Amino acid sequence: MNGLTYDSWFFPFILRQAQDERKNAYYLVGLSSYDCAIQYPLLTLTEFAMQTYPERTCSIDRLVTHPKLVAAALAGTKTQQRRDGIYAYPNEEFELEGVTFVVTDLQRERLGDMTDVHAQAEGYPALAMYKDIILRMHAGMEWNEDALVWVHSFAIKNAS
Repeated sequence: MNGLTYDSWFFPFILRQAQDERKNAYYLVGLSSYDCAIQYPLLTLTEFAMQTYPERTCSIDRLVTHPKLVAAALAGTKTQQRRDGIYAYPNEEFELEGVTFVVTDLQRERLGDMTDVHAQAEGYPALAMYKDIILRMHAGMEWNEDALVWVHSFAIKNAS
């Protein structure tokens, strides 16, 4: 068979960046059983993420709110925020005191997998301090090593 076919026998999909006026846009391209390329609708990274991840549980404006953590993010020492739910998707932007940040990654991780390096990315000098402050901020919370959290990674937009 020649030409495009829309049958249900697809090989794994390939995500290809589109060259058009939309920033960070991608085409989802699949190969059918007849080796014909089938192009699916154009999606931005944010649109693709919204279809890939569960629904957001809170507004992106609530991602980083504590004044000391805002200051750490502005200084470039805070590059991650762990939350119980999804506050932002990759490639989404937010502002802190007039500075634009972009979410670079969103991962699901166990609290027990945290190290001092992760705590430092959260804006704390060590895991022990991070754990102590989190438990004080959330009265009644217990540190459950197996609890899953969403790790939002971010950076200052256009930072070199």
